[in-house]
Amino acid sequence: MIHDTLLFFLPYNMAHGILMITVLMVDGDSSLLDDARRYLGRDPDIRLVTAFSGEEALRLFPGGKPDVMVSGFCLPGMNGIELFRTVRERGSEIPFIIVTGGGQEGIVIDALNAGVDFYLRKGGEPGALFAELRNSIRQLVNGCHTGRSLPQSGNLLRTIIEHLPDATFAIDTDGRVVAWNRAMETMTGILSEEMIGKGDFEYALPFYGTRRPVLIDMVTRPEEGIALYDEIRHNGNGIEAETIISRPGGKERILWVKAARLVDDNGNPGGAIESIRDISENRLQTILREGEAKYRQLVDHARIAIVVAQEGKIRFMNPFGLEIFGLTPESVAGMQMEQLIHPDDRSMVLERHEQRLAGKTLPSTYTFRIIDRTGSVRSIEINVIMFSWEGKPATLNLLFDITERREAEALLREREAVLRSIFAVSPVGIAMIARGTILEVNDTFCEMTGYAPGELTQQKTRILYDDDAEYAAVVKAIADGISTGGTGSVETHWRRKDGSIVDILLQSTLIDPASPDSAQSSVAMDITEQNKAAAALRASEQRFKDLAEMLPQTIFEADTSGNLTYVNRQTFPSFGFTAEDYRRGINILEALIPEDRDRARVNIGRILKEGRHRGSQYTAQRRNGTTFPVMISSAPIIKDGKTIGLRGFVIDISEIKKAEMALKRANERLNLMNSVTRHDILNQITVLQGFLALGKEKTVTADMRSLISKLEMATETIRRQIDFTREYQDIGAQSPRWFSVEELVRTAGSMLPMGSVALTIDVEGIAVFADPLVEKVFYNLLENALRYGETLTTITVSASPDQNGLIIMVADDGIGIPASEKERVFSRGYGKNTGYGLFLAREILSITGLTIRETGTPQSGACFSIRVPAGEFRRKTP
Repeated sequence: MIHDTLLFFLPYNMAHGILMITVLMVDGDSSLLDDARRYLGRDPDIRLVTAFSGEEALRLFPGGKPDVMVSGFCLPGMNGIELFRTVRERGSEIPFIIVTGGGQEGIVIDALNAGVDFYLRKGGEPGALFAELRNSIRQLVNGCHTGRSLPQSGNLLRTIIEHLPDATFAIDTDGRVVAWNRAMETMTGILSEEMIGKGDFEYALPFYGTRRPVLIDMVTRPEEGIALYDEIRHNGNGIEAETIISRPGGKERILWVKAARLVDDNGNPGGAIESIRDISENRLQTILREGEAKYRQLVDHARIAIVVAQEGKIRFMNPFGLEIFGLTPESVAGMQMEQLIHPDDRSMVLERHEQRLAGKTLPSTYTFRIIDRTGSVRSIEINVIMFSWEGKPATLNLLFDITERREAEALLREREAVLRSIFAVSPVGIAMIARGTILEVNDTFCEMTGYAPGELTQQKTRILYDDDAEYAAVVKAIADGISTGGTGSVETHWRRKDGSIVDILLQSTLIDPASPDSAQSSVAMDITEQNKAAAALRASEQRFKDLAEMLPQTIFEADTSGNLTYVNRQTFPSFGFTAEDYRRGINILEALIPEDRDRARVNIGRILKEGRHRGSQYTAQRRNGTTFPVMISSAPIIKDGKTIGLRGFVIDISEIKKAEMALKRANERLNLMNSVTRHDILNQITVLQGFLALGKEKTVTADMRSLISKLEMATETIRRQIDFTREYQDIGAQSPRWFSVEELVRTAGSMLPMGSVALTIDVEGIAVFADPLVEKVFYNLLENALRYGETLTTITVSASPDQNGLIIMVADDGIGIPASEKERVFSRGYGKNTGYGLFLAREILSITGLTIRETGTPQSGACFSIRVPAGEFRRKTP
């Protein structure tokens, strides 16, 4: 779709008047649009409308059709060619000019193939650009208004090609040259008149010296397989590639080539166009820069020291060398070589350097010592290469730090000696074997077999086996193990020299794993006694299982997750499980009611961590939902020092519970009798105290009053002891249950005259499993603080976990408890009041395994610490 001419110019006027031309100019460069307003806007013949993007131009388009549309290629959103196609899709045939930047010749070809009417290149002086644009606009508009349709594109195509900066030519559908621009004349030395009209691949001769298809022919005839180009890339409507050609004199050039198809207004093939650019210099510079950068990077990042030496001085040292010697590029320039060499090696190194510079041939590799930046001596292996530096002989020295290698060699020799010692004194038999022949054995191997070393070396290993079948099986097992895992292992039997049989665990591996035919190192262990012990253990285990099956109680084993791995036959009738249930898998917690599972889970964790656990009572649940009380005792299963599970037994304590209930009822009757009797005694004590008081008033002698006072004290002691029996008989009378610690403390505080004393509670969400009398414990602790604290202002109740459970602390800031009384305060009868409060507190707590002790600091405050074992407390989830 290329119009016939760009030179067609007929000034259009109506009755010789001037036509006002409306131009819509679109460009994403606001400065270019400003220039357009400055140069085109003042032209009386032109009415200029501008848009910043293709989308904005399309919105302006329906407001009044412009006579010409001018667009840049690079626009925000759609580009210039996409804008042109959108305009054509809307049915408009207005002239369209595209403005491109320098180096966008491929875009020009794509635009012309799309059907754009003309193009201009940006760059240079703005006035010249817009003068050319003004002329182009008038030519296109005049052609349209005179009703002359522009013919097919021959002249326009030649004009475009002529002005392209790259060497460009075009061919028609018959392969004849129809355009050959000035840049092509310059590149090839062939004038256009010598080339126009020629076919038969004439255009290939200047480049390749032969008539053959080139890139332009792949556009018109894609089936042509052209091997001139390493890689052909599709770019827009064309293709592009690079190739190397030889110019006269053998000089190679690198060419960038792009080709595209030409079509006429009806979309029919009209030939093809090819542009060629010599990029040799640019590519060469790029290659040189890349090569230099790569070698520089290699030298800078090499983990060897690279040093250039000349006339005994350092001329260059790479960063790694500077790092080793602790130098800078400035300090190393011109430094004497000897400054870097160990004093004992300087003369040798300098002599070799001078001999090389004098032309003498010496070994290029040798070792010497240096002194590094820390003053340490390092071993260096040097590789020396003679070369020229700034026109004079010099040496390029590659310094490899072999200190670690030398140390490793010394360590290897030391380890070899150690291994030889281990070989000699090892408690297991060791032999070196090659192709079934014994090469060497240690003393233990000889002791195991009963042979002397000389009797085994150079003998076939078959000597140790009773028959060929056993020997062949061992050889195969060892070979299979080595081939699959690197080590062959097998249990076998050897016949000693005296004829006795020993059980052997034999392991063999290749001394050189990379070589299947290398010798083997074999280790033999006499496991005769071990096998006997294993047999005895199996017999013991069988006895345990036989005994377990006979017991009327449930015996079980479980893994660390509580999954049952063994149960005796009594388990099935006791819990209602079937053998099929067991095979499918049962967790020990499934045998308990849901309310007991958390406590059991904690106890299992404690058993696995701490060892045997005292028996715990739970409520078991049969498969049919019925329940019964049980006592479970268990201990960890330990194998090879590692806990792998637990085993234990379950006792149905239904009958025990019945007996406990009967005992409880008996105790209740006894307690009732005690209460009645205690009540009657206290009444009589009250009467007695009254008579004593009356007698004291009537008595006039001091001796008698003293005697009556002593009787009153004895009577009061009897009363307190009677009161103690009332409180002590209630301990353990009721089953333990869960209590909120915060509620216990708040209830106790509400029952006491706290006055100005602050009560701080920091135990939110914590509950303990305790006897119901635990309420008296916290009441007593708070009451004691108020009664004896003297300087008391604050009581704090808090809790903190430790490795064995939880510690609840009741602390105050009073005068504290003397160190000598910390344990005595828990004794029965000790104290300034009744003497029973802390004694009862310890007894009440001990029912569920809780303990209490005083941990405060004298003169700083008392602190009673209650330790709650794991499983006896829980936290409520917020």
